[in-house]
Amino acid sequence: MKVVQSITALLLILGATASQSWAAPDLNAQLKQALCAQNWQQALRIVDQMRSLAPQDSDRLLQYRSQLEVLANANASIPNWPTDCPSKGVAVAPPNRVAPAAPSAPTSPSAPSAPQPTSAVQGTVDVTGINAPYRTYRVNGTVKNNTSNPVTAVTVNFEIVRTQNSDGETIPEEVTAKGTANISAESLPPGEQSTFEAAVNTQNRGNARVVSVTWKNADGSEGANPPKK
Repeated sequence: MKVVQSITALLLILGATASQSWAAPDLNAQLKQALCAQNWQQALRIVDQMRSLAPQDSDRLLQYRSQLEVLANANASIPNWPTDCPSKGVAVAPPNRVAPAAPSAPTSPSAPSAPQPTSAVQGTVDVTGINAPYRTYRVNGTVKNNTSNPVTAVTVNFEIVRTQNSDGETIPEEVTAKGTANISAESLPPGEQSTFEAAVNTQNRGNARVVSVTWKNADGSEGANPPKK
């Protein structure tokens, strides 16, 4: 979202859209003080007062408010902001911050970078059982969603490991096949289980072992067990 680069410009936007039936000059003055002090929360409260006094202008005031929310959410502190603030004391100072001194040179502030979204999903998707019936070409098993959200696109990566020869003697571990399997359910709610099945190219003469499980969370983030490095 493009941030308007001047207090005056912001107030002109507001004045051009708001009704004449409310005390715009007084609220505008309070709003300018809050903006000059970069007290975004105070500015948001004043805009909300304007919306309650002029409900017919609510949609346009919401558009104006959204510009302030970008700054408030980022707790922005913009240098040289802006040139049309009063040069003497500001009545409204931002909480827990020192009111900025009057800017000396006109510069165009850049829009603050919005915080990068992070996934709040907890837990993992786990394989609760895997089986490779002897001398077949199939691998099957069960997974359980132990995360805090519904998951989709669950994929189990596995391998067949042989540790004995045909005489039953122990031999060095040998991976005879690798494969992937998708669960039968399109979406798996938290706490629920689903089965999976896959085919391999060689006859099973060992045990199936899980390599990893991957899935997609409801917020679009990807999950892995064990986590990807």
